[in-house]
Amino acid sequence: MRARFVLIFVSLLVSMAALVSGCGLPGAPQAPSLHIPKPIEDLRAARKGNDVVLSWTAPTQSTDGTLVRRPGKMLISRAVAAQGKFVDIAEETLQPALDEGNHQRITITDSLASVLRSSSPTDFVAYRVTAVGERNRTAGPGNMVQVSAAPVLNPPSKVDLRLVPKGVEVSFAPGSSPPTPGQPGVDFTFKVFRRLEGSNGEPAVVAQIPAGTPLVTIVDARIEWELTYEYWVTPITHWQVGGKNGDVEGEDSPREKILAHDIFPPAVPGGLQAVYSGDPQNPAVDLTWTPNSDEDLGGYNVYRREGAGEFVRINNGLVKTPAFHDAQVKAGSSFTYAVSAVDARGNESRKSGETSERVPKE
Repeated sequence: MRARFVLIFVSLLVSMAALVSGCGLPGAPQAPSLHIPKPIEDLRAARKGNDVVLSWTAPTQSTDGTLVRRPGKMLISRAVAAQGKFVDIAEETLQPALDEGNHQRITITDSLASVLRSSSPTDFVAYRVTAVGERNRTAGPGNMVQVSAAPVLNPPSKVDLRLVPKGVEVSFAPGSSPPTPGQPGVDFTFKVFRRLEGSNGEPAVVAQIPAGTPLVTIVDARIEWELTYEYWVTPITHWQVGGKNGDVEGEDSPREKILAHDIFPPAVPGGLQAVYSGDPQNPAVDLTWTPNSDEDLGGYNVYRREGAGEFVRINNGLVKTPAFHDAQVKAGSSFTYAVSAVDARGNESRKSGETSERVPKE
């Protein structure tokens, strides 16, 4: 009887062990999440004029690897100069994350207008962002970024555009002069930019002009005719502190557009000469002149008049070389010639100086 009881008891223990092992319970208890968001490590800063654009990605995970499930906040702080104290200047809401791929990009703008009035041109302005979870728990600030506190000049209030034979003429009066000429560590210039209308690409730098020039006039000859361009001018401050250097862009001037419509004819041909050639049965006059050097030259037109008559064009298509053989003449008459140059867009120059030749009688 006792042996049977022991056997039943052992069987019961084995069954309970099997039951426990089949439940899939964790071997060690897990600590509850503290919901501390991970630090922000991709903060970026870009300065334009007196404004700084800050951008970063809001964290989606806590320090223990779980998703951020409860709302929190992100504190943006700023410090001026190397030994400056960080002060909170803005706050953004940290939203709960639906999944790890739900990355929220945050962008804010900070004005440095008041900071620049009291800082040195060789100072730096530093930023950092701290993610804070529930009960104000935080893993501390993330990466720090800096921008220069160098001053920037005002942009020109107006940019004038005018078409000239070589391209687009750009004129402007600088908006302001350097606050302290010869100030160590900073150098001021104005950049002239051009962009094709409707283009999203990087603008072309047409020229860079030292600050202090009272009136600037330049010609942009690197355009293509019959296209529309926009131009603007931006003040640039180049700073250098120790082994570091960089540029700060000021605000842009108003943007002006212009259609580069070519209305400018090529140069008038010169050196025209006429020589009788042929024989009495086949009279002719050969013309030669100095080649035109215009890059967009399309060809030449040849004009002739007999006696006191009017000039008439005698070529069917544009003449591509500076020479022409006129076989449509008659013996015993005098003929006067002139030529003109035509560019690729059909603009025609004035007629050249005249030259005459008499075709002898048979």
